[in-house]
Amino acid sequence: MAPTDSFKYKDLESVTTIRLLRILPTPDKTIKCSLEHEDLALNPKYDCLSYTWGDPLFQKFIPEDDEDFRKYSNQTTFTIDIDGNPMEITENLHDALIQLGSSPHTTSGTSKRQDRIWIDALCINQTDGREKPHQIGMMSKIYHQAQNVVVWLGPEMGDDPGLETSLEVMDRLAMISDEKMKSAVITNLDLVETYEKLGIEPIDDGEWGTFAGFILRTWFGRMWVVQETFFAKNFIVLCGNLVLDWSKISAASKALKETRLGRLLNEKIERATGEWSDTSKYIGNPIQSQFLYTDIRETAKALTLERLLSYSRYFGATQAEDKVFAVLNMWKPEWAPSYDKGTTKFILENRTPVPAFTRATVVSIRETNDLNMLSLVEDRNWRVTKGLPSWVPDFSAIPVLEPLCGAPRAPVGEERWNASKDMPFLLPSEASSPLLVVDGYKIDEIVDFAETDLQITDNHQFYTLLELFTRFSSALTSNQKSSASDPFEPFWRTIIKDTYRDRPAGVEARRAFPMLVTNYVWELDTEVDVLHSAVEHAGDDPNSHTLAKSRYQKFLDVQSKTKAIVDQLSALPNSIVHTWDSMQKLIELGNKDELPEEEDRDQENIMDSFRSSYICRRLFRTKNNMLGLTAESMKVGDEVWVIAGSIVPMTLRKSQKGGNYELVGEAYVHGIMDGEAVVARKGEEAMRITLE
Repeated sequence: MAPTDSFKYKDLESVTTIRLLRILPTPDKTIKCSLEHEDLALNPKYDCLSYTWGDPLFQKFIPEDDEDFRKYSNQTTFTIDIDGNPMEITENLHDALIQLGSSPHTTSGTSKRQDRIWIDALCINQTDGREKPHQIGMMSKIYHQAQNVVVWLGPEMGDDPGLETSLEVMDRLAMISDEKMKSAVITNLDLVETYEKLGIEPIDDGEWGTFAGFILRTWFGRMWVVQETFFAKNFIVLCGNLVLDWSKISAASKALKETRLGRLLNEKIERATGEWSDTSKYIGNPIQSQFLYTDIRETAKALTLERLLSYSRYFGATQAEDKVFAVLNMWKPEWAPSYDKGTTKFILENRTPVPAFTRATVVSIRETNDLNMLSLVEDRNWRVTKGLPSWVPDFSAIPVLEPLCGAPRAPVGEERWNASKDMPFLLPSEASSPLLVVDGYKIDEIVDFAETDLQITDNHQFYTLLELFTRFSSALTSNQKSSASDPFEPFWRTIIKDTYRDRPAGVEARRAFPMLVTNYVWELDTEVDVLHSAVEHAGDDPNSHTLAKSRYQKFLDVQSKTKAIVDQLSALPNSIVHTWDSMQKLIELGNKDELPEEEDRDQENIMDSFRSSYICRRLFRTKNNMLGLTAESMKVGDEVWVIAGSIVPMTLRKSQKGGNYELVGEAYVHGIMDGEAVVARKGEEAMRITLE
């Protein structure tokens, strides 16, 4: 988007002067405007436009050959008239100007549109290397002083005239009570029982798809628009000819986040729009961004840089470094003794991803005065930005893992764990070094591990967790066996990170645990039955018959291994594993939709606890026979450490370059989550090591 050769901007008179656009009336849909100069110091009346430069729609739901649906092209431009001179603009901005010009007196609640509007693409001389960065630096003030921020979501969609369906879905979601949001456990959007539990009318596939097409419009997922509307006094939200009530969008977003509806809807969208694959994969959750956006506005005064950075990962940005830069104007640090005004400048000094992410991480650690930022580091298999220090989160990577510290973290005094209790913390200097010096205790070394959750899903490898438990049990000393009231306890608590229904796990979790094993046996039995049928009905195609037979034999072997370990463990006293026959009876009832209510509820709850704990992680055992969960890319020989400043243990790997370490990821380690390892080393000096 740029002025034509004949367009000339008038120079701005002062450092506080801005341009405002006035849309002039015309007898047709041609767009004529004028630019006026105003000094912000004089508090002029105006609105700001928040929109996306490119395609505003969620195109994955739009059939390529359907002419009834609007399709945008980044190459398409339109010419408008500004003060008698031509200016080329993008298609989406052209749509917005037509709508603004045709409804100049739009209101939303008590908010009324102003006669003039600030639009970045038109009110900033995009070709002036001095003016452009200065005006961009003023954007927070420009948006804050505006009477309204006018949000342009794009046109209405052909499959939802008047947004009738989307608004109806939002109304239903808004009716879910806070109590049901907390108590209802749901696993399937297609079951009537799901909506009975939530106390709302059912939402069918078509309604979910239409609503998703609305809530996934580009505007909702862009990082820069979060900053623009963060400072807004008032909202006027436009979608085509409609003025929308933001509170409806906010209430629906809350329901998606607080229940599992958002996660399930995201999975449904991925299945509907992604390429078919016979293997599972990790996916992000763009639905999350709508709730986070609301949370950012509602908790403005409590926003640490860590919280803003963790949220920024859910929003899109053209440049990776914008995941950092776009949140800086929203960050209002309040650390003692005083805020160094040069800190933001320090982050901005190098505008490329690696130094930007590194510096932002250092500043965040200094602000919170701890190392819990390291819990945001994702598994190295899912990092996108090359060359990052191992201890720096990749803010451009899709967030999949739920950090043990929480994101956002728990309020002070309400933290779930405190592995480094009372260890003095070494505050890093505000420098751009790729190295981080920390103090800690080496606790143990990893010698054994089970399969990942993707292997459990695709290849029915849950039995590897049970096998690891048998090796753990066999390695218990006679004293440990005699003192253990429940030898299964370290195992079942570990693989759900000691958390059940978002609370510390107790007797309810132990009672429900057998249904976790039963669920995976059920899935394995179903696959074996399907493959057996495929072998019998493969027809004359030798390739199809060979493939089906190979997979059938593969999972028969897995079934045999699973049954063997189930028979072994179910025979133990006070076992948490049902016998094979008991499982088969439950599975038979389940296949008839006659599973008893208690078992059905237990299965839903324990599966939810396991999935949220095990995703992107795997179970491990240490040399001294401790059990834990850590990043799935861990290796034998990796070390478990308690690091000063981190409330959870960390898994580290010795660097190949020398005596330094690399961060593998955070860890849950049974028996040392509340400072037990620090107490055991009382009087022992912590080791000072360097992470790279």
